[in-house]
Amino acid sequence: MKKLLLLFVTLLTQQLLFAQKGTVSGTLLDSVNKKTTLNFATISVFKGADTVLHTYKLSDDKGVFKINNLEIGTRYRLVINAWMYNVVRKEVTLQASQTNLNLGNIYLSEKTNNLNEVVIQSERPPIVVRKDTIEFNAESFKTLPSAVVEDLLRKLPGVTIDGDGGILVNGKSVSRILVDGKEFFGGDQQIATKNLPANIIDKVQLTDDPEAKRRDPDIVAGNIPQIINLKLKKAIKSGAFGKLYAGGGPRELFEAGGIMSFFRDTTQVSVLGYGNNANKPGFSISDVMRIGGMQRAGVNSTSINSEGGFSLNGISFGGGMNGGITQSGGAGANFNTLTKKGIKINGKYFLGYSDNFIDSQTDVDQTLAQRRLFINTSSQQTNRNYSHNFGARIEAKLDSLTKLTIEPTASIGISNNRGALRTSTYNTQLLLESDGDNNSRVKGRNTDLNLSTSLWKDFKKAGRSLNLTLNVSKRENLTDTYNLNESNFYIPQNASEYLDQWRDNNIGYFNVNLNANYSEPISKSLSLNIASNANYIDNENALLTFIKNPSNQAYDIAVPNLSETVNQSGFKTNNRLSLRWKVNKDLNIQPGFVFNTIDLTNDFANNQRFEPHIQFFAPQ
Repeated sequence: MKKLLLLFVTLLTQQLLFAQKGTVSGTLLDSVNKKTTLNFATISVFKGADTVLHTYKLSDDKGVFKINNLEIGTRYRLVINAWMYNVVRKEVTLQASQTNLNLGNIYLSEKTNNLNEVVIQSERPPIVVRKDTIEFNAESFKTLPSAVVEDLLRKLPGVTIDGDGGILVNGKSVSRILVDGKEFFGGDQQIATKNLPANIIDKVQLTDDPEAKRRDPDIVAGNIPQIINLKLKKAIKSGAFGKLYAGGGPRELFEAGGIMSFFRDTTQVSVLGYGNNANKPGFSISDVMRIGGMQRAGVNSTSINSEGGFSLNGISFGGGMNGGITQSGGAGANFNTLTKKGIKINGKYFLGYSDNFIDSQTDVDQTLAQRRLFINTSSQQTNRNYSHNFGARIEAKLDSLTKLTIEPTASIGISNNRGALRTSTYNTQLLLESDGDNNSRVKGRNTDLNLSTSLWKDFKKAGRSLNLTLNVSKRENLTDTYNLNESNFYIPQNASEYLDQWRDNNIGYFNVNLNANYSEPISKSLSLNIASNANYIDNENALLTFIKNPSNQAYDIAVPNLSETVNQSGFKTNNRLSLRWKVNKDLNIQPGFVFNTIDLTNDFANNQRFEPHIQFFAPQ
């Protein structure tokens, strides 16, 4: 009985000790100047000889720290780390008689030579504050083996991620995510956060975006965007991620595709390819934009149809085309690198192909006053489209305050569409009243060339800046439409109509656009802004219609009333002078004056000319 009672008392004592919690506190001071407190130092807590972090705290602005919820009777190891100071280690064990342990003043000595510094990996602090940089030790924040960077960031104090992948650090937006100090796949944040494994990250560093402060000297500290730099482990300097898929089904249905990205040091390459006849896109828009690299190269046009198919910059990535059966395929590659001189280079090429076939039968029962008609229609339509897209981007920092970008792009689209339509109309006695056949063919070729350059110059004087942009565009749309139509009317008279026609539509577009913007600060609340835009255009829209010549079977008989050509050329300018007055952080007043000019010439094929010449000056 005594043994049972003793065992009960022992277990009860252990339970009480386990349930009881205590605290450890102290104040961190400079060992030389004993009045200088050390704020934002990291106090890491480990259990005994365990290398797994138990908890941690940061000292406040007075150098004081307090660690709660420590178990009584457990030996803890405290590792104190402050920037530019030597590490201090202490072992503590809380007793039931003293649950709140105050270590008093703890003095840290400054580092005098860190060339031969020994880093104990098991005692790395979870957070280190270095001037304007907060550094998180990734190994201190445990994640699942399958976790990606986004999962790691969610565990960092002060970091939040919304449903769209946007990142906030202590309420501030994140403007860029770097990998080893360099842009990763063109700077797309979610490429890194959603694809890089968390277990290859050594450190996560947070800093203010220096360019944001230079762009807007009046920006308040709470609104400065953040930059996240992911430091990879030393053994990890290359890798790959992506996905592959394949499938098949009845009626010879198939789909297959893959999208992969590879990185090594400062070079990244993305490749993709797909093919299917299942009326579905090869990838999602998000995959093509991010892993495939379209977002890095720039997207000027997007088209999404009702059946889920989509195209970017005129390149079809598969999917239904408003009915029928579509077989589609495509391939592409995106290259991104950073040279030793700091020049960012991006190049891309994409090819898209689609072949859509529609076969339809339609029966219509139609009542017209006292008459009733039965109309039968059968049609077949084949649409084949090819598209090529080339692009590049070069970004160079000419000096610490000047950045130059050059972006050439070229796209080519080729289409070949054929259609056959037969219509038969019967009356209530099922007598054939009329029938007709229409055969059409449309061949098209679209070419789009563009060169965009931008020069951004900041000056040593805060708020003074100059931005120049030049865009040169040349587009050509060539369309040939062949239309053969034959109609026969049997009731009430026997007559027929026949048309064999060719329409040639050529659209040409040439545009040069130059923009200049200069900002000069006059005082802390007042600045002068000068902006000018000049635009030169040279456009042509020519529509020519011909019918077939029975004698030589050539389309050489012109139809003047179905032909027209319009040429437009000239200049347009927009010039603005304004003063920007910053009343407070929420209110800006920017009065100014605008001087615009329009000098265009419009020529028509019938020798008509329209020449607007307009100049106006107005306050704004």
